[in-house]
Amino acid sequence: MFRKRGKTNCKEIEENYITMIENQMNKNKPKQQRR
Repeated sequence: MFRKRGKTNCKEIEENYITMIENQMNKNKPKQQRR
């Protein structure tokens, strides 16, 4: 959870959050496929 510092662009936060999730998904994918 991140606090809002003054005025922050929601789009930038959403994009950064999505990219973080995508990176985590990509890291987890190869491990799951090895089963």
